Amino acid sequence: QDIVLKAICSLINTQGGTLIIGVHERDNIKEVIGIDREGFKSAEAYERHLSQLVINEFNETIASKYVETKIIQLDGKSCCKVTCDMKSDEMPLFFRDKVFVRTGPMVCELSTMQVAEMVAARKPFLN
Repeated sequence: QDIVLKAICSLINTQGGTLIIGVHERDNIKEVIGIDREGFKSAEAYERHLSQLVINEFNETIASKYVETKIIQLDGKSCCKVTCDMKSDEMPLFFRDKVFVRTGPMVCELSTMQVAEMVAARKPFLN
């Protein structure tokens, strides 16, 4: 769950993007494994659970404004497509008191200085 929430945080802090839960990637090879192995009664129950995790970790405004979830079928298996929009105001989104961004296919934690630079770049300066 933390990996998914960290990825959502990183997408919102960067340029937005899409996360497909249920696809395993290693060495640039993708394998559809689905979300059924998570043990939920249905794919919709998984989607509700994920939405509640996002609400609990970030808040309802972030969940409703920047995150959209949808159950999709890939290779006959249920997966969860999470579309994230970029949060472009001055404050980045924090996950467990840390700021994460997306750099290519990686999720990277920013240093304190990098967070300050991010806020300064986003905040309009007053004369």
